[in-house]
Amino acid sequence: SGSDYLYTTNPAGESARLQAKGFQYAGIAFRLFSPGVAGTAEFFRWFNPVLGDHYYTSDPAGGGKAQRGYFYEGSIGYIATVRLAGSRELYRWLHLGTGRHFYTTDPAGEGLGKKGYRFDGIAGYVR
Repeated sequence: SGSDYLYTTNPAGESARLQAKGFQYAGIAFRLFSPGVAGTAEFFRWFNPVLGDHYYTSDPAGGGKAQRGYFYEGSIGYIATVRLAGSRELYRWLHLGTGRHFYTTDPAGEGLGKKGYRFDGIAGYVR
């Protein structure tokens, strides 16, 4: 929706609500892990309605985001916190002007560095 990207493991279950908010299905960006896989942790989704931004982290406290206008939306699955066989990095990018985040497995950030985004770290490892 605009420049806010929402990732979910339940597109069918969230479809009506997301379409009502202007989100469009864009396909599978990455795959998370099943519960109980060694080296993984829950991957939490947070939302800031003022910024129109979703933030994802394996930190149940929100990585400091909860104190700055982000609200907890729940767990979307399990992300590896260490590199596992067959996994790859999930890179987090931050737009310096808007404060919005973008996540991708592309180490070049899908060209967003030229559009005001800067690399903001590795959120974890995905399949």
